[in-house]
Amino acid sequence: MNIAEFWDLLARHDWTYDMSDDHRQWQRGRDQAEHIQRVVKNSPPEFQELRKAFSDWAWGRSKVKPDRPE
Repeated sequence: MNIAEFWDLLARHDWTYDMSDDHRQWQRGRDQAEHIQRVVKNSPPEFQELRKAFSDWAWGRSKVKPDRPE
């Protein structure tokens, strides 16, 4: 997976899945979060930095959505 594909994965991720009352939605979000963590673990540091930037944006700690890398 390249960094642009990882950006797409992060953009589709439901960052608030753990607040869902729907178990199926929660399970899907948890599975995605685990997949994201596996990708980050086996990738260059830029992937971790992009995941943190997306998390900050999704949780309102940053007003700027990360740009999609080329």
